[in-house]
Amino acid sequence: MKDKNDIENIESSIEDFLKEEGLISDSGDYADQLMSEVGDYSYREAKDRAFIALSTLENALAQHPVIMTNREAKEKYDRAVENLADLHGLLDRLTDRR
Repeated sequence: MKDKNDIENIESSIEDFLKEEGLISDSGDYADQLMSEVGDYSYREAKDRAFIALSTLENALAQHPVIMTNREAKEKYDRAVENLADLHGLLDRLTDRR
């Protein structure tokens, strides 16, 4: 098991790497930096990716025998589809506001 110093050293190394690659600033406030880079294209891209994920899920599993015959699997599948559809709808509304 790694002790606290080992974990702190690993975290510091990761942070140094991210700074060197320009993924975080020296202030370390990655969330603020990321938000400043989110533009109109980012919203359309996220919306498109949600649609692709939803379509892939439906195409791959909607008619799968396990999904169709196992109630628990079907319930989880239905929730996944519903959640991805909700996410796509949210991203669509956010994109329209931009």
